[in-house]
Amino acid sequence: PRMLKITARHATDWNTWGAPTLAAERHAAFVAACDTVNVNVDSKHTSVQAMFFLDGDVDKIAASPMADRSIVGSNEQIIDALGQYAATGFDEVIVPDFTLGATAEARMDAYARFRDDIIPSVI
Repeated sequence: PRMLKITARHATDWNTWGAPTLAAERHAAFVAACDTVNVNVDSKHTSVQAMFFLDGDVDKIAASPMADRSIVGSNEQIIDALGQYAATGFDEVIVPDFTLGATAEARMDAYARFRDDIIPSVI
């Protein structure tokens, strides 16, 4: 809570990690910190990142210690998660590439899938 208040007071941007449920909890805490120090949260750029697993093993990821920081599934499940972030109030979603494939080619293919099949359904 102390660091969130400092961030609310002095930063122009705030980022957190988490799947939609965890990210929403963290976003609410940041909003509360902004309210405490009389700063309009809308004056801050907020972003969130998670580990994305396109068509991954849902059960395996759900059982992992990183489940609350991961989004796994079909295009529709990814689109739903991105919509939840938007509904929470995040301005930006960051998609790191380290879970998108073991090779540069696989990661580029995954980003192409985001660009062509997922993002148009969110924007």
